[in-house]
Amino acid sequence: RDFLSSEGDIIKHLSRIGVKVGYKQLPVDEIDFTIDNFAVDLRDGIRLARMTEILKEEEPKSLLLKLRLPAISRLQKLHNVGAVLDSLRATETPIPHDIGAHHIVDGHREMVLKLMWAVVCHFKLGTLLNADDLETEIQSVLRANKSRKNFIRGCDEFNG
Repeated sequence: RDFLSSEGDIIKHLSRIGVKVGYKQLPVDEIDFTIDNFAVDLRDGIRLARMTEILKEEEPKSLLLKLRLPAISRLQKLHNVGAVLDSLRATETPIPHDIGAHHIVDGHREMVLKLMWAVVCHFKLGTLLNADDLETEIQSVLRANKSRKNFIRGCDEFNG
């Protein structure tokens, strides 16, 4: 405050001493990546691309710079979602074959949720579940079902 008081254009003064100040802002820098509604917010492919970058632990904007921004027309949105799906398939993410870019662009909730579950299961399910605990739980359920069947069979024989 003491050094720059009453200065109008600081860039002008910096250029006099040979300092060039510049910044290039890309359309992607203005995007709010908050998702409030899956069926609506993922339609343009931009938020889906950012999620993919994060899950694949890629450099920021590595996929976003390949998209068409701003995505206004349906064709641009289809391109963007298609690029994201191709990127996911390249990492062998098991995306169901019945999901196409047009489903996401059209906002089909079932298909959007199906895609999201496929992505979450591929990238994060191992961190959410302990395989040994899961196997123990499955064996416990199988034993309980076998006991119920035996009990019902015994009741049927008793009554029958």
